[in-house]
Amino acid sequence: MLDDAPVDEDLITTASNRTARRVPPLEVDGLTEHEILAYAPPLVCDRVHWDTVDEFDAHRVVPFLCERLDAPVHTRQWSDGQHRVWVPAGRGHEARDLLRAWCAEHEVEELNMRVQCSVPFRDLSLIPEPLLPDLVAAAVDWLFPRLHAVRRRLVADLDLVEDDDVRSMMYLFVSDHLDRFDADREGRNGQLTLLAFLIGKLRTWPQDAARQAYGRGVVGDRLALARAAEAIAAPRRPTSPPGR
Repeated sequence: MLDDAPVDEDLITTASNRTARRVPPLEVDGLTEHEILAYAPPLVCDRVHWDTVDEFDAHRVVPFLCERLDAPVHTRQWSDGQHRVWVPAGRGHEARDLLRAWCAEHEVEELNMRVQCSVPFRDLSLIPEPLLPDLVAAAVDWLFPRLHAVRRRLVADLDLVEDDDVRSMMYLFVSDHLDRFDADREGRNGQLTLLAFLIGKLRTWPQDAARQAYGRGVVGDRLALARAAEAIAAPRRPTSPPGR
């Protein structure tokens, strides 16, 4: 009777029922990615994000929200230029109303303010230096040479972007997404690694980047349309007939 063939524990079945190899966990300065991210435990929060017509720093509203909500509030800048705050789960709509009132009082023109409920979040500022940038660099070093198709799509879809630009863009992408990684999540192939999480997000990166690059002008268009609508709806003063 023949012995059973050895089982390759690195082989997994993907969501599209293909056979692939398990994506390894990262290690930086002798610490695993799980140990590094443990400095910033995962939270479940509501996220409020919005645009403004002029430059704005969301850190300005954090003390105000902390006082009004009597709860911790976090903010973190992403590369897409939108403003974000994370508040305790279930209080996102309350925070949105407070933010709208604050913006009106301080003459800040906000646009498209919306709430996303019960999203994962990590306060990455709790991770000691230089572990966080080293973790980002390790992720990029592993991903960049393996994602030729994504790189080609970025160069093809975005004007003025060359292949030499993609590596620095990938640093920003990885940094943006680290705060939403849930290291305790279990998938069909066991515990989700950071690289596996990022690969899933990178699949839609080219179209998201194109939307960001070509869609920012829409903010100005929306403002102009809103002002035009207000002007049309405003009551008009009666005019005197000619000659009077």
